[in-house]
Amino acid sequence: MTPFRLRLLVTAFLAIATAISVNALYFQAPPRFASGTAHPNPKKKQAEAQAKPAPRMLTTAALPVKPAQPTPPPATPASAPAAPLAAATPVAKPEPQRSQLVQTIQKKLARLGYKSLPQDGVINRETRAAIVAAEFEQGLPLSGEPGDAVLASLFFLEASGRSGLASADRFERDARLVREVQDLLAKLGYTSGPIDGRLDAGTRLAIKKFEADRRLPPDGRLTERTLLEMVIERGKPFLAKG
Repeated sequence: MTPFRLRLLVTAFLAIATAISVNALYFQAPPRFASGTAHPNPKKKQAEAQAKPAPRMLTTAALPVKPAQPTPPPATPASAPAAPLAAATPVAKPEPQRSQLVQTIQKKLARLGYKSLPQDGVINRETRAAIVAAEFEQGLPLSGEPGDAVLASLFFLEASGRSGLASADRFERDARLVREVQDLLAKLGYTSGPIDGRLDAGTRLAIKKFEADRRLPPDGRLTERTLLEMVIERGKPFLAKG
């Protein structure tokens, strides 16, 4: 073989080897390994894993937190303007009950000495006290209540020419009436003396205490007004039959 052919053969061999190497290194895909097959170079695989950044996990903590807005208070409906206070209306007193019977009795009592009594048909303590005196004159139970029997007795007394009715002197001389008064005073705690129908000093003192507690003149006398207060306290008439 001539030297020229030898050089040509060596040059062709080197060209073929270079082409094979370039093809293997740059144009062929790397071999794929099946699952579970060890990587041919574990150190290279570990270096690649460390070099590759780990995927970032999106967490709620990493998200920017928007400050909570304060909840506005519920809207309050505008209240209606307060109505102006009405002027205080004075409470009217109830109209007193008037009675034709009471008015007629008052007129008769005025003619029999009780001239200061009103004649308006309204029953009051003064009228009832005068009725007590009229009842005593006719022997009726001492109640101080107006009625047809009282009116009839007043007509009779007026027709008989009487100009006045019983007073304290006649009340105090009635032993039965005094006994009933003494019994009431003892029950009320004003006296502890005997109940004998005699108006002694102890009984008069007890009457004074009773009158003072009822805001009456404390004279210790059995007047028609004092007797009326005792009847009201007792709850039943004096000198009632039975």
